[in-house]
Amino acid sequence: MIGRPVPEIGLPSSEGGIFRLRQRVGCGPLVLFFYIRNGTPL
Repeated sequence: MIGRPVPEIGLPSSEGGIFRLRQRVGCGPLVLFFYIRNGTPL
């Protein structure tokens, strides 16, 4: 969704805190990858 605002997303980080997507905007390239687990019904 090029040109649209980044949604507010917060996920557990590997350091024990919360990773907030909007805090990373403007810090360099950002790639999101969503993987549908094998066997998950569509």
